[in-house]
Amino acid sequence: VLPPTEVLQPYPVPAFMFIDNKVAMSIDHWVPVVSSLYPGMIKNFQWDVAPLPKNPRTGLRITSSSNWATAIFAKTKYPEEAYKIWHWMNSDEGMYARSLGMAGPMMPSGPADKWPMLTKALQEMKTPANAKVFLDALAYSRSDIVPRANAQEIFGAMNPLLEELWLGRKTAAEVAPLIKAAVDPLMKK
Repeated sequence: VLPPTEVLQPYPVPAFMFIDNKVAMSIDHWVPVVSSLYPGMIKNFQWDVAPLPKNPRTGLRITSSSNWATAIFAKTKYPEEAYKIWHWMNSDEGMYARSLGMAGPMMPSGPADKWPMLTKALQEMKTPANAKVFLDALAYSRSDIVPRANAQEIFGAMNPLLEELWLGRKTAAEVAPLIKAAVDPLMKK
C-alpha cells in the first residue's frame, strides 16, 4: 500500500511512482502539482482526484496541507503597511494568488461563495475532472508546516518512525512515544 523508503529512492517525490503507473493512488499536493504536472506527464491511463476517506469509527475526514498562515510581527516598524499586505493576502484575490503555488490557502471556515475567485478557478478546471475536491478539502485540512528553523531535522527524525506505522510494522501507540523522544530535544534547539 505504501512503498518503503528503499522502493521510493529512485523517485524524487512519491508522485512520480503514480505518474509511472507503479502505484494505484497517490496523496499529492495542492492544485498546481495535480493540475499542471499530471496532465502533461500521464499519457497511458485515465486518472482523477477524490476526497480522502472518512474514519469509519468517527465519521471524520482530515488531511494535512502545506498551508501558509500569515502573521504580522508585533514590533514591525510599518504596522499599517503590514496590515494592508496581510489583509490582501487573506482576501479572495490574495488566496487565489497564493493557491497558485505549492501550498493551499489558509481559509477560514465558511461557504465556498465567500471565495468566488478561488471557487470559480477550481470549478473551471478541466483536468482533473473533480478538482472541486481541493476546495472541499480546505474544510478538513490541517497545516503540516512546522514553523521552526530546524523543521527538516524534525521531519527527518519523525519520518522513519512514521514509516514503521504506515507499513504496519508498529502501532500508533508504539510509534508516538518514539517520536516524542526523538523530537523533544529538537524542539529545544
